[in-house]
Amino acid sequence: MTNKERIESLSAQIAREPHSADAYVERGNLYVDCGDIGKAIDDFNKAIARNPNKAMYYVWRAGAYAQLNAWGDARNDIMRAFSISPEWADLIRYKINNDKFSIWYYMTEDFLSYFQLDNLRNKLNINATIAFYTYEINIDPKNAKAYVKRANAHALLGLIKEALNDYAKAIELDPEDGEALANRARLYHSLQKRAEALADLKALNALDPLDDGVYVDLAFNYYWLKDYAQAIANCDKALAINSKYANAYYNRGRSYRELGNFRQALSDLNKAIRLDAEKAAAYGERSKLYEKLERREKAIADANKAIKLANESYEKYGDNSERAYLEKIGIIAPHKQPIADNSQTPNNFRGAK
Repeated sequence: MTNKERIESLSAQIAREPHSADAYVERGNLYVDCGDIGKAIDDFNKAIARNPNKAMYYVWRAGAYAQLNAWGDARNDIMRAFSISPEWADLIRYKINNDKFSIWYYMTEDFLSYFQLDNLRNKLNINATIAFYTYEINIDPKNAKAYVKRANAHALLGLIKEALNDYAKAIELDPEDGEALANRARLYHSLQKRAEALADLKALNALDPLDDGVYVDLAFNYYWLKDYAQAIANCDKALAINSKYANAYYNRGRSYRELGNFRQALSDLNKAIRLDAEKAAAYGERSKLYEKLERREKAIADANKAIKLANESYEKYGDNSERAYLEKIGIIAPHKQPIADNSQTPNNFRGAK
């Protein structure tokens, strides 16, 4: 049955049962699918008039308002839904089953704790996120978190200048915003601005000295600055907090290799691989170490394993970062055009590569 036929069938049902709120909602959603947003909102209005205590009706109407960029109306509907259904169970199920409306789960801090912005891959949704947080900032120019969320979306679209400006504003408003500091540090890393990344990470470390991930991020940047002693020292601190942190062993292992301590390097890389057997870069680093130790068969086996895992990551997730890193360290033969590392999204990088 086509959408048109389904609408006709529901219209007949509504004529017979004019008090059926669910029929209006179902027809409203069909109108949304057909792009007739005005009729959709009219049906959602009628459904809400018949049953004003159904949280999902407000969510569906918010989705329709989204199509019109009517952010204020949409936000009011989402907040009304929360007030009716504070446990949010229906909304969470709706997010899982209807990803095309996922933008509405990025409108409040409550849902931002459940769903991370980096899971949005649809640029239309990301642009909608930017528009929404711009609306929030216009309402409250001192809303630090709105600047952070807009910065995250800008970074996902590659709008680096805009992202850095928003992170700077967020940190000006709230110098202890950990998300802003961590994500700006990652962005600085992607721009190879190591000193700036380290400054943000040190500020983050001062906020929470027991965050093992921050020590690994510090080690990661020190590694690329060739300050291997500092890289090792920060990995030591991370491992003192979490003795099973694979990326801490990985970063410490490759730092020891650079210092010529091959025995300790091999021990650490072995531990990293035992803890995370899917990390292509760890096999790549161990392959390079085996070359130094003149253990050719093991070097070849690790190189093949690294390439296999990196290719799988690309095929499954479209993630080129592992392949780019393997090319950088010589495991994959150089291409005429270097493989682009497409992993630079505003997540805590945690010493990944």
